[in-house]
Amino acid sequence: MNKNNDWKKSEEIEIDLADLIKRLCMKWKQILICALAFAVLAGGYGYLKNKSRADLPQLDEGEEIELTQEEQQSVLSAVQLQAENAGLEQYLETSLLMKADPYHKHKTYMLYSIEQADRRDVQKITESYLSFVMYGGAADALKKTGREWDLDKSCLAEIMTAYQRNYSYPYQVAVEEAAGGDMQAEAVFYIDLTALDEQMAVRFADAMQEVLEAHATQVKKQAGNHRLKLVSTEHAVVADSNLQVQQHDKRAQLAANKESLKTMTEAFSETQLAVYEKETQLAGEQRETDDGSETESLEEETAAGGSLSSAVRYGILGFAGGMFLYCCIFGCWYLFRDTVKSAREMKELYTFPFYGGIPSKKQISAESGVQAGMHKAVQLVNRVRLACKKQEITRLCLASDFALDDREREWMKLIAGQLKESGIDAVSAENAGSDTALWDMLAETGTVILVCRMGTTTHRMIDDAMRFYRENGVAVIGAMAFACEE
Repeated sequence: MNKNNDWKKSEEIEIDLADLIKRLCMKWKQILICALAFAVLAGGYGYLKNKSRADLPQLDEGEEIELTQEEQQSVLSAVQLQAENAGLEQYLETSLLMKADPYHKHKTYMLYSIEQADRRDVQKITESYLSFVMYGGAADALKKTGREWDLDKSCLAEIMTAYQRNYSYPYQVAVEEAAGGDMQAEAVFYIDLTALDEQMAVRFADAMQEVLEAHATQVKKQAGNHRLKLVSTEHAVVADSNLQVQQHDKRAQLAANKESLKTMTEAFSETQLAVYEKETQLAGEQRETDDGSETESLEEETAAGGSLSSAVRYGILGFAGGMFLYCCIFGCWYLFRDTVKSAREMKELYTFPFYGGIPSKKQISAESGVQAGMHKAVQLVNRVRLACKKQEITRLCLASDFALDDREREWMKLIAGQLKESGIDAVSAENAGSDTALWDMLAETGTVILVCRMGTTTHRMIDDAMRFYRENGVAVIGAMAFACEE
């Protein structure tokens, strides 16, 4: 409790989130209007922004625009850079190698042995398996199995490799001398696989084993009879600084290319832009034909339908933004406004009793609302009557620091009349703190009840009134409020 302001329990005002949300919900009409206004403005902006692209000169099929050699070269460079960016973006999105963690790179090493092979065929057999893995055969076979290996062939090929270690010179000579005539020879080779995690590494190794076993039948027919055996499989997690540099370079290259393309197109004239749009559209259609992917052409983006869809997207964003902005402004207004906002706040902040409140004009417009208002007025009068009886008070002033409206004056007369019937001489005083003509009456009465209005009376007004009454020996036995929602 503050020693100077002993009528206050605390100087800190707690935020009533329930009251804030309730008041915000009551403003749904204003929120809707604000959201619709922002939706219209944002949708119009999106339409005009996209329409400006659609208003560029359109080239019909077979129509040509004459450009200088320098302008034509600039457009050609921009088209090539756009195609390069599209390919690089697709690679970064689909490449497993670009998604791998360079500091925790999962590697699987598979050691295979070729046994029971004729000495003259062993080299052909080994090279058949190596070429199958390194030059796309294994990637094609994995794609046909479906599942998670149905990726771009180049993305699969870059995460697998195969190699063979050569014997050192003395051992190689000893093997050749011991081979003599028809002695069968053996050979070993390695397959190196890269995966995103340990689970994928296991699945990748199992799938590679399946396709190699299937390929072994073809190798036996073409290169010679033999037996392919998986000797061992080892999984490791390594740090690959070269991969980290490769990933960084690819992303940096894409960012630099996009910035360069933006600079180039911003310097184009409308004629150059029209040619650029047509050329990039044709390039996009060609890529769609080559890889079968579905891409959205630039012509669709600049058509009337594209403008409408852009307006709708911007409108939705504007609607959400308008709602969010209104809620933020209302929240700030609610938090920084110094007015008394609820009965709960009066009870928790001040030491003097709060006897209750009278609903606002909007709340008592209906007949049931009038009955509820009368019920609350009777409760308020009874609480005041009991407090006066306990403190032996016979004279009382209902004092407000603001001007009352007609409805509030009627309630004040009603409350004062009921108190008089209970033997308490009650009078009403408007603007008691500023109307000097009422000060003598307040001093003679000696006891007041503060009359507040939720949303109008500020904490500072209550503090000033309490100081004024204390300095002049007037006792404040409690408070009541208008427009109060309990």
